[in-house]
Amino acid sequence: MGKKYGDVPKCFPSFFHEVMFIVACGMSQLLNQGAMTQVLPLFELIPKSLEASSSQNWLMASFALAAGSSILVTGHLGDIYGLKKMVLLGFILTFIGGLLVGFSKYSKSNNQFIVGRSLFQGLGVSFLLPNLMGIVGREYEVGTNRKFLVISILGAGAPLGAGLATLFSGLITYTNGENNWPWVFYSYSILCFIDFFIVLKYVPKDRFVNVDNLKLDFIGMILGVYGLAGFNFAWNQAAVDVISLILFVIHENRFSNPILDPKIVKNYKIVMLLLILLIGWGSFGITLNYLYEYYLKLEEDNPLIAGCKFLPFIVSGMTASLSVPALIRRFNPMGVLLMASIGFTAAALCYCFMDTSITFWALGFVGTIICPLGMDLSFPASTIVLSDLMPNGNSGSLVSTMVNYGVALFLGIATYIEKQVSNKHPNWELLQKYRTGFYIAIGVGLVSCLLSVVMIIDHKVNPVEEVREDEDDSSYSEEFCNKEVEQTEIKV
Repeated sequence: MGKKYGDVPKCFPSFFHEVMFIVACGMSQLLNQGAMTQVLPLFELIPKSLEASSSQNWLMASFALAAGSSILVTGHLGDIYGLKKMVLLGFILTFIGGLLVGFSKYSKSNNQFIVGRSLFQGLGVSFLLPNLMGIVGREYEVGTNRKFLVISILGAGAPLGAGLATLFSGLITYTNGENNWPWVFYSYSILCFIDFFIVLKYVPKDRFVNVDNLKLDFIGMILGVYGLAGFNFAWNQAAVDVISLILFVIHENRFSNPILDPKIVKNYKIVMLLLILLIGWGSFGITLNYLYEYYLKLEEDNPLIAGCKFLPFIVSGMTASLSVPALIRRFNPMGVLLMASIGFTAAALCYCFMDTSITFWALGFVGTIICPLGMDLSFPASTIVLSDLMPNGNSGSLVSTMVNYGVALFLGIATYIEKQVSNKHPNWELLQKYRTGFYIAIGVGLVSCLLSVVMIIDHKVNPVEEVREDEDDSSYSEEFCNKEVEQTEIKV
């Protein structure tokens, strides 16, 4: 890892222009995490308002599943049609999704809610982060502290989004929640509208879009999305979904412009890194879900109080994100990922001992301080490592896929296990059921810790091998900034 700070990329006319670009990236990360957590204080309100009998877990999982299953595809589309164009398309879809979800109150349609939440919000968000990360990887010089700092600031948008989303959901629904909850999603759409124009003005234009005439991997898109989404959604058809994923890998090895570079699948170190992310964020998703069910049902908090209990998450998370460059210089990135895995596990451990007779400050507050260490150390650290090792765009797509898909997959697994255990113990109280969920989160987190330790040992024995084909991102970026090719420049 280089220690030079690096200059303002030449694609930015001024430092202010670069700052606004970073703001656009941070807001996109804020919208990504905010969309996931904005429903947590609404677990009681929305099903009652829609007269829905479906599981409350789908309020969060449907978004994460749609986003996680489609991110690789949206990154692929960015490579072919232009990164900035796909980011703008993502904002349009997300804006529409927020409106559809809000309007579902008046139609009393659970299906409309799920479609707006997953097909539009989830799919729209999947266009944002991987393509913006592709732009960051393209414009910033490899190994510079400037690049580390930009990625860390982007990562800091996650706790800010997660915390503010729960807080404002509680504020909006504090009085007359059954009528006001659509404004949680309308306000989200307003933020999308604002960020759309920031991206339009300050994100560098797409240049040399698909100069090699790369083909769209349509078959790979279908096999990949169907395999990922189907495996999570319908376990009784898991064999078909696994076959779809196997066919996806075989097809990617033969296609000239694959969605997933075969070199990535064959590099066991990268695969292990992605598994750590998948499992760690799975533990995080389980913890958040059962934590808010505990607050709303056992503590009987109103949405505002439940949202306020998440405020320490913002300070702790942003501090963790911004400390990543220093931590990576002090420890190797694998060590930072181990810290993240410990954070995921320790938070669930704190929450599993909570009881209504124990004050929030004794365990709930401590867990809320520890929990963001997992998400806000893992995301920047893994992104920094992968963006320096892999072709532009792939790192952002893979990290975002693991984050969102891990939440959806393991939340589904935990819900299934918790229900099976509860059915065998019909006399259990709610507290025992929720503790079962936290125990599962602890177990999943421990697996992530174990894999992190294995990676640290392996990293000391065998340094990480690069799979990047382009020689130097800095020369690549400078060439894009300085050359003017009228017939290929895309003006957005």
